Amino acid sequence: YYLNLGLYREADQHAVSLPLVQDGQPIDATSVTIGPIKIGNTPPDFVLPSADPQVVIDQPFGEPTALTLLGYDLTAVSDQPSAISSQQSTEEDQPAINQPASPNSNNSTNSINSTNSINSINSLTLKLYWRSESPLPIDYTTFVHVRNAAGETVAQKDQPPLDGAYPTSLWDPGEIIADELIIPLPDELPSGEYSLVIGLYDFTTGLRLPVPGAADDSLQLTTVEVSR
Repeated sequence: YYLNLGLYREADQHAVSLPLVQDGQPIDATSVTIGPIKIGNTPPDFVLPSADPQVVIDQPFGEPTALTLLGYDLTAVSDQPSAISSQQSTEEDQPAINQPASPNSNNSTNSINSTNSINSINSLTLKLYWRSESPLPIDYTTFVHVRNAAGETVAQKDQPPLDGAYPTSLWDPGEIIADELIIPLPDELPSGEYSLVIGLYDFTTGLRLPVPGAADDSLQLTTVEVSR
């Protein structure tokens, strides 16, 4: 919830809002917004009792630590049922989330490991498992970059966790949140090895949440080899 706070005075039995003042001068605004404010318990659909990611990381974010990236799941969606090379995990090893949504679907959804060869890939589905360690005053946005060997970003996705339904400023310490992002890949993407890089930033300022030990406050999760 958000609070709208302002002042007014009565004039001829009417309420007249008082303008805000900035640098000693009135501005064209009569209220300030405070929030978001968390009221009541966390919606149960947003928080997990525990995390069981495909890949465990335990990477802290923030100085001091505000969040821990516990790990991630990564799947690829392709037009070809056999799009993943022999390095993919077996069907028995794959969690339920990596199975095709329907046996009649034309798309194939596959688990991919640290470096895999993929044909005709359309998109990547990345699920990040976060644990809140301390309160955050800012609503952060997640970025995912797909970078080529030259470090150029060839595809990306920017999205608030849970698509903004549960902002990071409301996360309580100890809560575990799973955030899924779908990263479309361009049809003209050439064959090669690509890095998957993530981070968090303040949408209003562009400043990233620090990643200890990373010069650009981002984290390379894995590499994916695309074959055309």
